[in-house]
Amino acid sequence: MLLFGIAAAAAAGLIAVRLYDRGPQRRPRPNIHADSRIVVSLSERKLAVIKHGRVTGEYPVAIGKPDTPTPTGEFHVNDRQSHPGPAKGVFGARWIEFNRKIGSDRVTHLDGIHGTTAPQLIGDAVSHGCIRMSNHDVEEVFRETFVGEPVEIVDGPIDDGAR
Repeated sequence: MLLFGIAAAAAAGLIAVRLYDRGPQRRPRPNIHADSRIVVSLSERKLAVIKHGRVTGEYPVAIGKPDTPTPTGEFHVNDRQSHPGPAKGVFGARWIEFNRKIGSDRVTHLDGIHGTTAPQLIGDAVSHGCIRMSNHDVEEVFRETFVGEPVEIVDGPIDDGAR
């Protein structure tokens, strides 16, 4: 099992949450143009799904708090889970992991795109670095996502060349 901490939106503060590690939800990579990727704009608080160089979906998101920011850079989807953690857990309907690192504290820290049980916080900086989406939106993105797909997180706007 995989353990890591996440800040609860409620007054409970820091809680430990179990994600049941079922292994990567791998499926064969579809025949997709090289311009397929997920782009997250931290300044716009939006996630765009780009297929064949065109934005096919754009969604509002919540991002990391100032003291636990969402990392910027280029990543790849390395895990997908349909039902992350317990049924009433804070991750909502889906988990799309794009960053896994072992900290100096020797704890595995994860960053991902996931649903939320607090959709009223979409648009805010409230997470421990993850990208939160409404459960409906993350289900749409999950259907189009594959292991190995590029994930680009930027401070500025989503590249207009992809619109």
